[in-house]
Amino acid sequence: MEFKQTDPFDYKGSATRVDILDLPPRLFASIEGEGDPNGEAFAGAVGALYAYSYTVRMSGKGAGAPAGWFPYVVGVLQGRWTIREGATGFDPSKKSDLAWTIMIRQPTFLDASLHATFLDKAIRKARAKDGVAMPWLEKLQLGLREGGRYAQILHQGPYDDEPATFARMEQELSTRGERREGLHHWELYLTDPNRSSPEKMRTLLRVALGT
Repeated sequence: MEFKQTDPFDYKGSATRVDILDLPPRLFASIEGEGDPNGEAFAGAVGALYAYSYTVRMSGKGAGAPAGWFPYVVGVLQGRWTIREGATGFDPSKKSDLAWTIMIRQPTFLDASLHATFLDKAIRKARAKDGVAMPWLEKLQLGLREGGRYAQILHQGPYDDEPATFARMEQELSTRGERREGLHHWELYLTDPNRSSPEKMRTLLRVALGT
């Protein structure tokens, strides 16, 4: 079963309406880091996350497929954003102050033993050909994330224009009697910034809601 079918809210949303989601805990591979997302560290972490995810995805090819493996497309890249410890105030324009956790959804057949096997395989492959991603692979974690109530809206355009979309979302939440919990937020990247012009970028913005 494809993630697009089981979790359609990760792949589409409205640019004019705020949707409220009740999400169960789900399995993610994730990497934590700090600093400007335009820098080498973030690129290396993203590369490591995809290297691992495709190692898991390709494990079903040929003999020795893991029990429970099924054909699927690697999940959408997501990021949880906040500010690093010691930073004063949340200002998304100060990119050096950002702290991030990037993640990709993983299939349910993946357990701790398989995770260790696939991570070792990805590290050995990266050590041979990709010096940037390899150290980030060693920081990769597997675990359940993201259960709870969330609000979501689709942002269309450059990442730097997101504050206006967040403001519209918070205004609508206020009129509906909902309260955002904390300053952290999630971004789900529906387009590749290396293949799309800034005005055609599509990003799902998600915030946790208070009880």
